[in-house]
Amino acid sequence: MTYISCVLAILLSLVTPDTHQIMADTLAISASAPSFYVSALDGSDFFLSRKVGAKARPNEKSPVVLVFFTTSCIPCRQEIPFLDSLRIEYPQIAFYLVNVGEEPQIVKEYIQRMNYKMPVLLDRYGQVAKRYQASITPTLVGINVIGQIAFLKRGFQVSDKELIQTNIKKLTDDNLFIEKN
Repeated sequence: MTYISCVLAILLSLVTPDTHQIMADTLAISASAPSFYVSALDGSDFFLSRKVGAKARPNEKSPVVLVFFTTSCIPCRQEIPFLDSLRIEYPQIAFYLVNVGEEPQIVKEYIQRMNYKMPVLLDRYGQVAKRYQASITPTLVGINVIGQIAFLKRGFQVSDKELIQTNIKKLTDDNLFIEKN
């Protein structure tokens, strides 16, 4: 029995991920935000590095809020209009809807029908969502101007509004924020 236990323990250690690896794969507050490039629904290109971090363009530098969504996401239909009101209240923050894995035409029709005003980024193959661990929608990610994750929130309930607003406000209160000239 001892021999079998040892063999099972060795086999289990080979297939069980190391705790350090799990921790390394977890997006953490204050960690560097994964850089990415995607196309926007309007056909323009979006590079996160132009908005945040050391290489950000001075005329584009600002905190960023990413809202990962799908057209079938029911909670997104409650969260996005709330975030749009915050976008108006905090114009110094760049808000982006990030559609995960859907065809541009479907997304375009949905955005028009729902009358959303935020710019839409297309994560056609879900690679950005994977890097940001947006395994459910909505997932909300705040990134400060130096390119660090300021907050990460998965899912949405109406009771979350105060917490979301507090986190959005912190992006502007943060000493790392640099106003546009």
